[in-house]
Amino acid sequence: MKKKHSPALTTAHKDHMTWNNKWNKVIWSDEKKFNLDGPDSFSYYWHDLLKEEIFSTRVQGGGSVMISASFDWG
Repeated sequence: MKKKHSPALTTAHKDHMTWNNKWNKVIWSDEKKFNLDGPDSFSYYWHDLLKEEIFSTRVQGGGSVMISASFDWG
């Protein structure tokens, strides 16, 4: 976050502190995709210098699952 965003964020926090029944109309949601054959990219890489390197690649999709959830006040 940059310094120019801070005043707007502070104002937004103060505005939402006075909400009472307004929170009843808010729906929170999130989603996450999980690949069934590993991560989208290398998070780290290690190989044995004495053996030939083998790379595993995703040829025709590997399958994935998308999880989506939401909740509200009531």
